[in-house]
Formats: sequence, C-alpha cells, structure tokens
Amino acid sequence: MLLSTDRLVFEEGSATRARMREYGGLFDELAVIVLSQREEREERLESARIAENVTLYPTRSRTKAGMLWDAFSIGSNILASRHGFTVSAQDPFFTGFIGYLLARRFRVPLQLQVHTDFLSPYFLRSPRSLVERILAELLLPRASCVRVVSERIRNGLLSRAMVAPSRLSVLPIFTREVSLPSQGRGGGPLRILMASRLEAEKDIPLALKAFRDLLRTAPGARLSIVGDGRERASLERLTEKLGLSHRVSFLGWQSGEDLFSSMQEADIFLSTSRFEGYNRTLIEAAFAGCAILSTDAGIAGEILTKEEAVIIPVGDRQALLYALERLASDAPYRLALGAKARAAALARCLTDKQSYLKQWKHALESCQ
Repeated sequence: MLLSTDRLVFEEGSATRARMREYGGLFDELAVIVLSQREEREERLESARIAENVTLYPTRSRTKAGMLWDAFSIGSNILASRHGFTVSAQDPFFTGFIGYLLARRFRVPLQLQVHTDFLSPYFLRSPRSLVERILAELLLPRASCVRVVSERIRNGLLSRAMVAPSRLSVLPIFTREVSLPSQGRGGGPLRILMASRLEAEKDIPLALKAFRDLLRTAPGARLSIVGDGRERASLERLTEKLGLSHRVSFLGWQSGEDLFSSMQEADIFLSTSRFEGYNRTLIEAAFAGCAILSTDAGIAGEILTKEEAVIIPVGDRQALLYALERLASDAPYRLALGAKARAAALARCLTDKQSYLKQWKHALESCQ
C-alpha cells in the first residue's frame, strides 16, 4: 500500500501512472491512496483500477486536515479485509504519520521514504516545515525500514542516529538515459536554462539578480525558466523590476522530451536550490551534455562532483556571478564540462529500468 500526494497518477499517459503500473508488476496487489481535496478542478479524481492488480483511491477530502482522516479510513478498510500488505509512505511527514497509524493499528511493516533533505538548515522556513521536521524525527526511528534517495540524506540520518544502518537503504530516483543528437551545440547568444518547481526553496531570485549582473559582460545572454509553482507571479514581478523581461522567459511546465530538448540546446543548466533531496534535473541535464552550475544541494557534489560540475555554496551570489562569467566567456570549458557530466551520469546512475525495479522491490521487502 502506497500513501502519496501525487495527483498525476490519475492522468492517463503520465509518467507517474506508468510507474505505478510497473510497481504493481512486482507484487500480488498494489493499493495507492492519494491525498487530495474535493475541488472543482479535481472532479476527475475517482477510484480506478489501472492494472489488474493496481487500484487508485483518492481521498477527495473537503479540507486539508480531512485528507489525513480520509486516508486513514480508506487504508483501514483495505487492511481490515486483506492481509500481507506493507505500508509505504512517500515522506516521513504527514503521509508518514498516517502510515505509522495504519501500521501500528494493523501490525504491518512500515516503510518511510525520504525524498528531501529535511535536515538542511534551509529546510526550516515556515511553521509547517518545523512541524514536518518534528514528525520526521518522531516517525523515522519507528519505521520498519527507510528508503532515502541520496548519500547526503543517509549520512545525515546516521549522524543523528535516527535510523539503524541495517534498516536504511539508498535508492536514487530513476532517470532514463537519452542519447545525444549527432549535432553539437550551435553558436549564438549564451543560453542558460533552469527547470524546477517555482517555490521559495529553489531561490530563483538569486539566479535573477546574478543574471542581471552577468549581462554587463555577456549582454546577449538569455535565461529560460521551465516550471510552475506558487512563486511564479512574484518571480515575474521581480523580473520586470530588474529590467529583465526582454531577457528572461518563463516557459511553464514542459514534458520530459520537450525539457530534454531544451537541455540539449542550452549552454548552461543552472540550479540555485537551498536544499534538495535528489534533484533529478541535474542528471537529465548531464545526460544532455549540458554544462552544470549548481549550489551544493541534493546530489551536487555526490553523483556530480566538482570535477564534472561547477558547485557553489548555497546563497552565495558573488560565487554564482563569478561562475557564470567564467562559463559565459569560455565555450571550450563549457563543452568539456558538459562531456564530463554526461560521462559521470552514465557511470554512476542506475539507468536500467529492470535493475531499478528489482532494487525498489528489495527496499520494500527489507521491511518484513
């Protein structure tokens, strides 16, 4: 049984839905409970069987608080009538709390997944994040097993003795390798690409201010930002205030193929996150052979070391500007860095889907 908040699973053709079908092929039965609110735009969210043994259960709750109770109720009905389930929660926060209650009531194993670095000092940015941090510290020691997506998170949990090493597994997010086109990157103005949720922790204002300074030495440069989120309107206002509207484009969400094409055309892939869990876009950009400039968050410095990417301290605007200026002025350096990033990703990332699914199943079965 999976507890999730990813509503994309209800969209036919989405990567999330395809992934649930693949997970279902590993087990006799897979029940996916999706915490969701009963909003007009989500009227399509109905219980559905998307494979012979995979069933989706949206909570379609009236309130955010109601999602927790409804998820618990749906999970209780499933576990009361069937046996042999393991409960897996997508995070050690609110879905983890429901998972813990279900696992304790029905005496079944509990797996908690950790996809974000909640131990980062930059994580504590709001009352909600403080509650999430407290929940994680309470729940992780009580889980049957824990899956994390990076060595950075694993080392943080071990250093605080939150989880015993025997109950902890590292399984990064699967990233499909895509072949490079035969033609190389063309000339023309410098093209910088960002791709992320437009949320506060991504610190995109830092990128905009550094980009404004970069235009003094690279006046033809352009910055494209792929993604959407709660910060989009404020970021567009900041862009206009900085006088960058003619140089910065907000492109919204792009499909996987469209995003990869954008990465293949970009000269620099930029990430200014304050904290990350994994940051799959860095690996996708590496497969595209793009020169990568990132803050020291997620897998930056782990899968992509300072030999294969430019890695700067979190929030350091001066270091960011210096790195951008060097990359902008030295095309051979950019191309060499992109080639090193691609080689590193190919050597260190799990790109075989069957091997990944085998490890995913093993991580879950280790709870029993």
